[in-house]
Amino acid sequence: MARRRSQTPQKAQPTMHDVARVAGVSQMTVSRVMRGTGYISKDVKNEVIKNTLSQLIEELSNQIYLENTIITEEYELYKAKTT
Repeated sequence: MARRRSQTPQKAQPTMHDVARVAGVSQMTVSRVMRGTGYISKDVKNEVIKNTLSQLIEELSNQIYLENTIITEEYELYKAKTT
């Protein structure tokens, strides 16, 4: 039986650790950028923001793909039952 949308496996949102690893900075630096406190150079700040956004965009595109796949499968099952 096809999965319902509410049963879609959800990957966790990117963590500060993930962003820090990709950006090549410490978790404290990511925290400072997110909170807007402390001194962070513009280059480092931009790198952290860029990596955060790219990870969120990737996660959203994966979720959209999964949702589209499930909806397509459900439609195909519905079509098969009605014909």
